[in-house]
Amino acid sequence: MPTVYVVPTHGYVSKGYEDELPVWSATMEDYRIHDGIDVACEEQSEVYSCADGTVESVSEDPLMGYTVTVYHGGGLRSVCMNLSDSYPENIKAGAPVAAGQ
Repeated sequence: MPTVYVVPTHGYVSKGYEDELPVWSATMEDYRIHDGIDVACEEQSEVYSCADGTVESVSEDPLMGYTVTVYHGGGLRSVCMNLSDSYPENIKAGAPVAAGQ
């Protein structure tokens, strides 16, 4: 498990973690557990890996837009969604990333 974590972007928490009480999902139009945090930011803001890890996937989701998933070990993943369609060349499945990169 990582021992250093960084804030993934300059923004604000738009939806917090809730693993017991279902909360409304405007995207899915239903109530569900929200087992992560959503950080909203301005368009074109830089986005960083929150911890050391390996890029697990780079994809385009019809609801969540361009998405990068990083595996940090110990079952921990971070998923950055609604990203720009242009990534740095080295952001591809299998690439190592450092906290703050």
